[in-house]
Amino acid sequence: MKRVQQIKDGEAGLVLLEFLLALPVLAVILAGIALGVTAAAKNYLAFRAQQEVQQEVQQSLVRVMDDCLSASRLSRGNTNESIKIYDEKGRAKQYFVNEDRKRVRKLVENRPEQPMTGNHAWAMVAVTSFGIREVDPVGRPGLYKIWLEAESQRVKGARYRLATEVYLPPERGGGTT
Repeated sequence: MKRVQQIKDGEAGLVLLEFLLALPVLAVILAGIALGVTAAAKNYLAFRAQQEVQQEVQQSLVRVMDDCLSASRLSRGNTNESIKIYDEKGRAKQYFVNEDRKRVRKLVENRPEQPMTGNHAWAMVAVTSFGIREVDPVGRPGLYKIWLEAESQRVKGARYRLATEVYLPPERGGGTT
């Protein structure tokens, strides 16, 4: 038995009308999905950049602190953004901020060819501040505050600052910034 569907009078353009009404709704739904995916991707990139900035600052400052804790003497280097660390034999190791050919400021050890920060291409970490100062040379000689602050060049607002203090007793050479 063959069924034949007949279109009643007045129903001839109903499917086309429903399609025309549903099309803008579908467009709004798809635009909302695209906006959600874009926002999620942007948040992921910002989160990843923030993680890289934090990781590089923490690793670099731990490395500087390890050298400071075994030092016989600390002093500010040639610039305000440098630290000289002397061992028992008088050998100096210097950490300083250097700007590379891409104009990215990196924390380096001894030579500009040995950067400690800015090696991840994702966040392009650039050092904004690094230094040392004696906290209270008169009241507490040998107590130094060391800080490192960096930010992402790719994601603005991904900034991280870490500071710590290290004590070098005056008999070990503390109090000579």
